[in-house]
Formats: sequence, C-alpha cells, structure tokens
Amino acid sequence: MTSLTHFAEPRAAHGGLAAEGALNLLGRPDLDPLVVLMREAAQNSWDARATEAGPVNFAIRLAPVTPEARKVLVSEIFKELPPRRLGLEGGVMVELEDALVADDLWMMALTDTGTRGLGGPVRADTPVPAGSCTDFVDLVFNIGQPPDREFGGGTYGFGKTISYLVSRCRTVIIHTVTENKGVLEHRLIAQAVGGQYSYKSRNFTGRHWWGTMKPHGVEPLVGRAAAKLAAALGLPDIEAAGGGTTLVVLAPDLSGKTPAQATTFLANALAWNFWPKMVPQGRKTAMSFAVFCDGTPVAVPSPATSPPLNSFAEALKAVRDCEAGRKAPSDFPTMHIFELRSDRPAASLGWLALHAVPVRARRALDQGTDEDGVPSNSSSFSGPAHHVALMRRPELVVQYRPGPELSNPAVEWVGVFKASAIADPAFAEAEPPTHDDWRSNLVSGSWHRRYVNIALKKLKERVAESFGSSTTRQDPGERPSGVVIADALGHLISSHPGTGASSPKRERPESTSSRGATPKVTIARRWFAERDDAPTLNIEFTVAGVAGSAGTSIEVAVAAATADGGSETDPPFGASVPIVLEIVHSGATTVGGKLLLEVDDDEPSTVVISQPRGVATSVDVRATAVATRAPAVILP
Repeated sequence: MTSLTHFAEPRAAHGGLAAEGALNLLGRPDLDPLVVLMREAAQNSWDARATEAGPVNFAIRLAPVTPEARKVLVSEIFKELPPRRLGLEGGVMVELEDALVADDLWMMALTDTGTRGLGGPVRADTPVPAGSCTDFVDLVFNIGQPPDREFGGGTYGFGKTISYLVSRCRTVIIHTVTENKGVLEHRLIAQAVGGQYSYKSRNFTGRHWWGTMKPHGVEPLVGRAAAKLAAALGLPDIEAAGGGTTLVVLAPDLSGKTPAQATTFLANALAWNFWPKMVPQGRKTAMSFAVFCDGTPVAVPSPATSPPLNSFAEALKAVRDCEAGRKAPSDFPTMHIFELRSDRPAASLGWLALHAVPVRARRALDQGTDEDGVPSNSSSFSGPAHHVALMRRPELVVQYRPGPELSNPAVEWVGVFKASAIADPAFAEAEPPTHDDWRSNLVSGSWHRRYVNIALKKLKERVAESFGSSTTRQDPGERPSGVVIADALGHLISSHPGTGASSPKRERPESTSSRGATPKVTIARRWFAERDDAPTLNIEFTVAGVAGSAGTSIEVAVAAATADGGSETDPPFGASVPIVLEIVHSGATTVGGKLLLEVDDDEPSTVVISQPRGVATSVDVRATAVATRAPAVILP
C-alpha cells in the first residue's frame, strides 16, 4: 500500500490563521460537542446531496480499532509524525503518537451516501468558474467559505472544526468518492490541528496534513491506492453506493460515556435534530439514518412513534400543506396555523403551526453521564413540550424555542415555524457558526434584519394568543353549550344533554338528503379520573344519527366556563386551559375532538378532557349529518 507523507503548514510571510484560532472560530456552543459534530456532519451531507430531493443516507459507526487497522494507521497513514509533538495540553487530550499505541483506541466514522462526495479541485489555489464545486478544498483546506447551494443547511464552514475538538488527538481522516472527469475517483487525506510552533528557523501554523506531496504542498491520495487504504482501515464501501464521504474521528472523546451509551446518545440526537428529514413527502423520506456500536445496530427513534416528535411531525405536515396551498388553516381544527407576514416590505416570512396534545410517556434511554456524573440526555428539552421548532427551507431543526409552560402536566404544546423562500437568506445570516439559534444582531442588511425581527416578534405573539394573553368573556347567548362541568372537586354548575346545536356563524357540511335534520346527542354520564397524576374530565355520550345521511360528524369543543354561563375564549397568559385529549369509541382512540360515525352506530363514545384544577369547564358536543366520510386518525 502507498504510505502518506506528512506536511506541516508553514506560516506565510504575510501572516495567516493559526490552528488555535481556527478552533476558536466555533465559539463555545451550548450544545454537547457530540451533538454539534452530528449536526454539522449530517447537515453537510444534506447540502452535498446528489439529487435535489435526496434521498441521503447517513450513518455513524463507533468501533474499536482492529489490529489490522492499527497497523495501517501506524505504518501507512501516520508513518511520518510531526518533528514536534502536536502540543496538546490538559484535559482528555492525548498526543497523536500516544493515541496510536493506546490499548483502548476507538474511531468514529460518519458516512454519507446518495451525495456527490467531496468534488472539485484538490488545490485551494485552483481557479474555478463561479458556482463550480469546491467541496473538497472547502472542507479540507479553506476556512469560512460561503455555501454554494441555494437553501443549503450551512452557511460558513466554521462548524467543521468540531470534528477536531471531539478527537482527543485532534486528528481526522477523510475518505471520499466523487465524480471527476466523468468517472468516480477515490480521495483520502488525514489532518490534525495542534499548537503553532517553530522548527529549523521556520514558523508553522499548527495545521498538519498527511497525503501526497507535490511541489506546491500536499494533495490527497487518489485512485485505487486511496481505495485500498480505506478498505484496509475497515471503512464503508462508498463506491458501491455511487459516491459519498466518510469522516473518521480518531480517538473520540465520549465525555465519560461508554461506547454503547454514546451511540444511544447520538441516535436520540439524530431523531431530535433531523426528524423533519424522516417525515415523508409523498412516499419518500429525504434522509435515512443508522447508528452502529462495534457493528451492532442502535435504533434511531422514529418521529412517527416517539413523543413529542410525533406531534412536531404532524405540525410540520400541516405547515407543508398550507405553504403549498394544498390545504387551508381551517382544515386543521385541532391546530392554530398562521402565515407570518411583513407589511413593509410586503412579504411572507413563513408558516407557523401550533398544536396542543396530551402528554405521552417518553422512552427511557441509557445515555450515560458526563465526567461530573450528571445524567446525559441528547433530547433537546426535557419535560412537557412548550416549544416551537425553528427551521429554514432545508427543514433542519435550528432550535426549539421555548414558550409559556402549561400548568396542567397532562397537556403539552408543540409548534413548527418554517421560513419562506424570500426570508430564508435572512435567517441563514442570523445563525451563528453552530446553526443553533437565530440572532438578528448577526444580520448585516437592514431588510434582512427586519425580516428576522418581525418573524420572531409575530411568532411570540401568535404563541401568546394561542396559549393565553388576556381575558375576555363571551356572551352566554352567543354560543350554546352542551354541558358545563365544574373543577376536579366534582361540583356541577349546570348540565343538560347536548343537542348538537351549532353556532349560526359556522357552516357545517350536511347531507342533501337530510338537510335541516340534526343528530341527537345524549350525555350518559360524567366522571373525573387521573392520568399521569393530572385530573381529566370524562364524558360518555351516544348519538342518534339522521336516516339517509352518509354518517355523523362529532366535534367536541371545550373552554374555561365563567360563573354567568359564558366562557373564556382568551384566558390569561400562561393559564392552564381545558383541552380535548381524545375520543374513545369501540376500542379505537382518535386524537383531538373530532369523530366520524356510521349513521346507525349507537355505541357509546367517551371524550377525555384535560381538567385544570380550580377551573370550570364548558363542554359543547356537536353532531352534524354529513354527506361524505373520511377515516379517523388512530393513535398508534
């Protein structure tokens, strides 16, 4: 096999960026370093997708270095070591030459396929036409290169430095397969970042590469020699997949976690950060994810079955439908959906969907503890959701922005905001190097800064409107209520059977054969219960359908009742409000307060409502004859 040659970057006569300065460009993110690494790598993979819609396959493999691979590392890749040690000091860091002979040497490989690999020239000084690919030199050599793809997930490539920070010896190996002059080409190079130093009367920046020496400097090993070296290391065969990239982090710092705990941590983090890519558009998902610990698969949670991600996924689907014009906000009665707009200039800034749902138990995961013994958790937040997932056009989660918490622990709310095409560049500017926030002070242009400020302001206002900002009372004669129930003490304010009467201000679909006829709702019984240590109000009712119709539409509306028989349509900010959790009918559970029945279905139904303590609840059970039917949404 071909051995690689070491090259240390000399300090240029006109100066340059020292290695330590390059590492500091990332700043001090709040996120765990492993999460930052995973986010950056998967985001770069999406930006390098071979086709606009994907799919992209992304995998993380954590494994001990085998004796065969160690031999390749020592005798072929790092055969030549720097004349001075890398200069790593303190903490968990270890010098490269010491890491190579350590008994517990592991490596983490982050691989993508379905991508174009790292294409373009292998020299940073090679002129290329505007818009041409420069992926290889941008990742391996350049620092701070702007994106070359519209609506890409990344902006400037500072975040790549996290791969060196996660390595205890600040060393990575890059293997890519990309198209070059119409054929697939293997490229392999290694890189390390250490301290700047002087040697033989010459200054060096502290950046090191291992590759093939050329008169101008270093280039990657290419062709079959690179493929053979990658295979000897045990890296995935990305050529068979049509191209891609593997980034190997040597001696990864797992922050006190065992390998099994670290891979569980990463698998959970993938779900929390990239669930939008797992939510299908049509029949396809944009990305697939896999995690392995020493060859054993580690399950990546599915957003379809993992609370609260399943609720975020439903909100994203609604945003997609409204944004595309396939549906209107009124088509989602259990959600609040808004288009956020700017008046000056007149522009759509994006869509926001808010959704209150019952709290479901989270799956317990062993994600280990950090070096201080604090339990690790890669979930973006703990406890009931009260957050809006912010995302740009690529649908990568930037941040879960918190809002007011609900006082009822049985209920949580989620939100999704997706920026519009016109506002997306403004939000890209607003992201720090780790892409985990939107900060308007980072935006240079006044119009772009205005877009960000207006969107965030209106987002906050819409959240407040949906979950409480001021108190108003409704005229008791304006809207008939089927049942009014007191708080968890069980005192009845008033009660009478629901008649299915609807507000004259709202139109409901009816069967032409039964126009004017109304199904009859009969309340059978009412009782209070406990769910997850929080009270619920349960109402059992039956419906007598209208002959000749296709079925009966049931809708349950709830509100906080007032002493004079009215209801609070806009409770105090942050106040706990009653919410319809589900309707149970014939053993099936439907989410929210809507149900469709056969016209002759006289089986009893039970609506379950979150019941805030100290709050009287107004319950309106409405029934309408309908001409067409659609399937109910069944909880998994």
